[in-house]
Amino acid sequence: MAVSRITLTLASIAFACSVFVLGSTRADGQSQFTSRRWLQLDGPTKLAVLHEFIELARRDRIHIRQSPEYYVRELDALVEVYLRTDNQQALDSSLGVALHTLAAMDGDWDNGEPKLEHARRWMGD
Repeated sequence: MAVSRITLTLASIAFACSVFVLGSTRADGQSQFTSRRWLQLDGPTKLAVLHEFIELARRDRIHIRQSPEYYVRELDALVEVYLRTDNQQALDSSLGVALHTLAAMDGDWDNGEPKLEHARRWMGD
């Protein structure tokens, strides 16, 4: 079965978001996909990327229970704040780190360790 170019692109974006983020225990890992690049995606593509990211996490034994739709809304809201405050550094920061941080703050990054302990370690105590 041939894999479509769109499928490969979505998988590549999701992987770029997750590089050094899925298995990391601290927010100093960086993905290759920035918040600024998130702005260039349309709604259906954002949703597909989040579906793929959550699947990659699952394969890495990390369970994210909130829906991809939830995280699209959360990331859109966060990036909107970056734009409104003209925070160029945040716009150029890792989308994967932002996503992991949102999930950790919600207690939704289930990698088997206590949720509060993971959030503290991830964001720095």
